[in-house]
Amino acid sequence: MRKIGEGLIRIGVMTKTQVDDVLARQKSGDKRLFGEIASSLGYINNEALRSYLSTKSGCRFRLDCHFYNIEEKVASYVHLKEFYCDEWPQKCAIYQQQVAGKSVPTTLLPTDTPEEIREP
Repeated sequence: MRKIGEGLIRIGVMTKTQVDDVLARQKSGDKRLFGEIASSLGYINNEALRSYLSTKSGCRFRLDCHFYNIEEKVASYVHLKEFYCDEWPQKCAIYQQQVAGKSVPTTLLPTDTPEEIREP
């Protein structure tokens, strides 16, 4: 999966210097998502971020998805994100709840298994 910063540079929304700034802030301990930091610094706006994400294959709900936006580095979460969020969103329990207009518990995993989601 291509990194968001690379994609935003490629489509001309951000410069390499801006991407490097956001990444440095994350490395220094800023726990926010890349898009949140870039938006707060005025590098992009939410509309530009949503537009970029909508051009990518994968889940249309990922910008607001509690699971997709976890920065957890556990291998099982990475694999779940690759399978459900990027390749087969329609098989994801969270996606199915969203499409049905139902509320999504923050403990729901793509596999339809409620679990306590760990933050690093």
